[in-house]
Amino acid sequence: MIKAYLKKMVLSTVVMAWSTMYYIECLGYSLKSRRLIQMVYFMMLGLYIINGITDYIETKKEWSKKADSKDSAKSEKTSSDILAMLKENKAVLLFATLILYVLGLDFLGFIITTFICCVIILLVMGERRIPMLIGMPIGLVVILFLIFKVGLNVPLPTGILGV
Repeated sequence: MIKAYLKKMVLSTVVMAWSTMYYIECLGYSLKSRRLIQMVYFMMLGLYIINGITDYIETKKEWSKKADSKDSAKSEKTSSDILAMLKENKAVLLFATLILYVLGLDFLGFIITTFICCVIILLVMGERRIPMLIGMPIGLVVILFLIFKVGLNVPLPTGILGV
């Protein structure tokens, strides 16, 4: 069970380790420059802890199900195996989306890149309703723009829009 749990946590642990190193590196910046970095880091830390707890609970449930279903044939694929494969692929797709988000920020800017990233994440998570695929990203972009650009006065990448 521990091995399965560690396998689930490897990607988020790598991301969290990288984030921690970056956060430590940025502690030398001025307070204004590190405001956004601190906020994002602590949100990521909270999500990492929540992810660790939920992954542990899921792993425990999977192991109890496997113990109960040892009587069934080993070659037969169960629905939980298929769901586990889909979850693993979702994690890879989401990670790739976030990497592309970071790489595209300077060229496309915060507004376009955040909108596209949000749409892709919604699609990966299974959302297919057009109003949600358009409305949620627009709402997220507006809220984040107001919080960081207007409220906190944090400079955001402008990209091709120049906004």
